[in-house]
Amino acid sequence: NIILGLRRTQKVIPLIKRNNPNTFLVGFKLLKDVPEEELIRVANQLAEENGCDMVFANELAQLGESNHLGMLIRSGKVVDRPIGKKQIAEAIVREMMKQGGNK
Repeated sequence: NIILGLRRTQKVIPLIKRNNPNTFLVGFKLLKDVPEEELIRVANQLAEENGCDMVFANELAQLGESNHLGMLIRSGKVVDRPIGKKQIAEAIVREMMKQGGNK
C-alpha cells in the first residue's frame, strides 16, 4: 500500500496579473451538476476576482472522450460555444487576437 499525503497549495492565478498586469489571462472553470446560469456566474466571478480577460467554462457532464463542450466567456457574456479540443483552442486564440494578444 502507498499512502500519499496531500495538502492544499496557494492558487497561482491571482498572482499572474499582479506580477504582470499586461498578461492576457485565460481562466478555466470546470463544475459538476450545475445549470448553465450558475456556471456562467461562477466563471464571471473567477474573471473578476483574478483579472482574467476571458474564461473557458464547462460542465463535467459535457466532457467525453471525443467531445469537449464549453463556453468562452468574456466581459460577462458568452462569446463562443466551441465543441472539441481543437475548436476550443482556436476560439481562445481568435478571441486573444481580437485584442492584439494583450489588453
